[in-house]
Amino acid sequence: MQGRDQVSYFLKIQTIFFALRPHLGLDFKIDGIPVVLNFDWRPSVVLSNVGENEVAAFGFGLQFAINN
Repeated sequence: MQGRDQVSYFLKIQTIFFALRPHLGLDFKIDGIPVVLNFDWRPSVVLSNVGENEVAAFGFGLQFAINN
Protein backbone atom coordinates (compact mmCIF):
# COMPACT_ATOMS: atom_id res chain seq x y z
CA MET A 1 0.00 0.00 0.00
CA GLN A 2 1.17 3.48 -0.75
CA GLY A 3 -0.04 7.05 -0.18
CA ARG A 4 -3.79 7.34 -0.56
CA ASP A 5 -4.37 3.60 0.06
CA GLN A 6 -2.65 3.78 3.45
CA VAL A 7 -4.74 6.78 4.54
CA SER A 8 -7.92 5.10 3.34
CA TYR A 9 -7.07 1.90 5.25
CA PHE A 10 -6.27 3.85 8.45
CA LEU A 11 -9.58 5.74 8.32
CA LYS A 12 -11.50 2.49 7.93
CA ILE A 13 -10.03 0.89 11.08
CA GLN A 14 -10.04 4.04 13.25
CA THR A 15 -12.95 4.21 15.72
CA ILE A 16 -13.76 6.88 18.27
CA PHE A 17 -15.47 5.78 21.47
CA PHE A 18 -16.77 8.31 23.99
CA ALA A 19 -18.91 7.35 26.99
CA LEU A 20 -20.08 8.71 30.33
CA ARG A 21 -19.71 6.27 33.27
CA PRO A 22 -21.24 7.77 36.43
CA HIS A 23 -21.14 5.79 39.66
CA LEU A 24 -23.63 6.03 42.53
CA GLY A 25 -23.40 3.88 45.63
CA LEU A 26 -24.79 3.27 49.11
CA ASP A 27 -22.92 1.72 52.04
CA PHE A 28 -24.66 0.07 55.01
CA LYS A 29 -22.69 -0.42 58.23
CA ILE A 30 -24.05 -3.13 60.52
CA ASP A 31 -23.71 -2.18 64.20
CA GLY A 32 -21.99 -4.72 66.41
CA ILE A 33 -20.17 -6.60 63.65
CA PRO A 34 -17.32 -5.34 61.41
CA VAL A 35 -19.19 -5.72 58.12
CA VAL A 36 -20.20 -3.13 55.51
CA LEU A 37 -22.65 -3.99 52.73
CA ASN A 38 -22.65 -1.84 49.61
CA PHE A 39 -24.83 -1.42 46.56
CA ASP A 40 -23.65 0.39 43.41
CA TRP A 41 -25.37 1.60 40.25
CA ARG A 42 -22.98 2.08 37.30
CA PRO A 43 -24.82 3.06 34.10
CA SER A 44 -23.00 3.89 30.89
CA VAL A 45 -24.14 6.35 28.23
CA VAL A 46 -22.33 6.01 24.91
CA LEU A 47 -22.10 9.22 22.88
CA SER A 48 -20.78 7.71 19.67
CA ASN A 49 -21.92 5.21 17.07
CA VAL A 50 -19.79 2.43 18.61
CA GLY A 51 -20.95 0.56 21.70
CA GLU A 52 -24.23 0.34 23.58
CA ASN A 53 -25.92 2.20 26.42
CA GLU A 54 -26.31 0.19 29.61
CA VAL A 55 -28.63 1.44 32.34
CA ALA A 56 -28.98 -1.76 34.40
CA ALA A 57 -25.41 -2.17 35.65
CA PHE A 58 -25.48 -2.96 39.37
CA GLY A 59 -22.92 -4.16 41.87
CA PHE A 60 -23.12 -5.62 45.35
CA GLY A 61 -20.28 -5.83 47.84
CA LEU A 62 -19.32 -7.02 51.27
CA GLN A 63 -16.43 -5.39 53.11
CA PHE A 64 -14.66 -5.98 56.38
CA ALA A 65 -14.50 -2.77 58.49
CA ILE A 66 -11.59 -1.98 60.81
CA ASN A 67 -12.21 0.55 63.59
CA ASN A 68 -9.42 3.07 64.12
